[in-house]
Amino acid sequence: ILQSKSASYAHFAKKGFPVPAYHVVRTAAELNQALDALGYPSVPVFMKPDASRGGRGIGVIAKTPAACSEPIPVYSPEFAAKLLDGNTPYICMHYKKGVIYDIDVLTYANGEAFFGARGRFINVTKLFSGNFFSQDPDLLAFAKRVYEALPTKYLIDYDIMVTEEGEHILLEVNPRPSGSTVSYIPFGTNLFYVLAKSYLDGTHLPVTHPSHGAAA
Repeated sequence: ILQSKSASYAHFAKKGFPVPAYHVVRTAAELNQALDALGYPSVPVFMKPDASRGGRGIGVIAKTPAACSEPIPVYSPEFAAKLLDGNTPYICMHYKKGVIYDIDVLTYANGEAFFGARGRFINVTKLFSGNFFSQDPDLLAFAKRVYEALPTKYLIDYDIMVTEEGEHILLEVNPRPSGSTVSYIPFGTNLFYVLAKSYLDGTHLPVTHPSHGAAA
């Protein structure tokens, strides 16, 4: 499930969880159908590989570069169609503006779970420039709903966007820790050490969430 974004969305939809409107495309014809269904060209469309990591292969299909304020490639429909080989699936969905949060989910050996939220200064993963911690109760409640719909073990990462309108959107569930999990270390916590102590010798080390707005 977690190796495919569309499979993840299908799983959460079956659980009654809200997921973004999306279309899986492999051909130019399927791309054109998806663009029509999503309201292009009135709204820009976000396109990404169904299986990738670190923001690789992402782009925005829009009439002008001005439609995207982030350092993301902007494609014409014709150029986007050239990226499709008929076999490799891509996902198309509405392009939204907002802040992407990395949600660190650490599940202890006894089944308890810690949720930590970190907002990105720059949404594009490969251009990471730091993050700020958040204790927003609505965001953390949303993350816990994701966990209830798909319980996991050890230490993994959710990508959740909070749009400019305040909507929470689950972008993906990564079956691995976030590369920026080290952001906790300046605040006295090493999540990997906490995880190892829990599973290797049964020691339960509580995690204190860094204060709201703290940057790393």
